[in-house]
Amino acid sequence: MSWYLRLHLFIAAVALPRCSLVFQVAHFFTCNDHDLVLFLTMTGRVLGLKAWQIPAAARTAKGVPLVSLLPVSRDEAQMAAVLPVR
Repeated sequence: MSWYLRLHLFIAAVALPRCSLVFQVAHFFTCNDHDLVLFLTMTGRVLGLKAWQIPAAARTAKGVPLVSLLPVSRDEAQMAAVLPVR
């Protein structure tokens, strides 16, 4: 087996998730730790968090619900937009 093929198989084995994917990524953006991330709810409220307050997770993690990070009720938990502000 060639070196390139072995390397490709190793990278593919590491990159694939080990669990079934139920959720899809809706938004992806990059920001610095001290940037402000604004969350606009469907009811019109704007809530903000510093980026360092959002917990980091492994690539196979399912994430943290927004209800536990922001002071919103379960009825208001659906977000209309997420904006990073520098």
